[in-house]
Amino acid sequence: AGAYLSPPDEGARPDTATFYRVVRIDPPTGARHALYAEMRRGDAAGVITRQRMFLFDETPGRAGNRLIAHSFADPRAAEALIADPALVARGALAHARSLEPPGCDMTFRRDGDRFIGRIEAADCPITGRRGEPLKIESETVLTPDAIEQIERGYGPDGRLRFGNPEGRRYVWPRVRP
Repeated sequence: AGAYLSPPDEGARPDTATFYRVVRIDPPTGARHALYAEMRRGDAAGVITRQRMFLFDETPGRAGNRLIAHSFADPRAAEALIADPALVARGALAHARSLEPPGCDMTFRRDGDRFIGRIEAADCPITGRRGEPLKIESETVLTPDAIEQIERGYGPDGRLRFGNPEGRRYVWPRVRP
């Protein structure tokens, strides 16, 4: 949890910083931990470009750490989670998995003082906004000082459809705890 701000040349849009805020929220029934994450163009008051609720596989005896991303039915209402972290727990915000199948959940492993999460393109087939089949890959690196991330999508022909062609992760240094 924390606030992160990319330098203008490190964000997903050229010459525009991206503010990334992650806060703990009260989880829905059946979960013990939940986070709300939002990306905003520019700064903490900028336009929201993405919102997610992150839940975690808490199955006893599990072999790894799996993050399950959820989207909100009413993104505007979800903005209130910053001020009222109990909205989801009270059932006031409808949500559903952002990506199906379960192969699209991000699996994390510890690497020293950081965690590296991956979604493999071979495991995450989706249908794009225009109805085309895509395969999604993503990598997130969590350190005490930053979040780094890359997301890319490939068409059936294996060609890159979106994302950074160089494979360079976007970087959000922590700006406050």
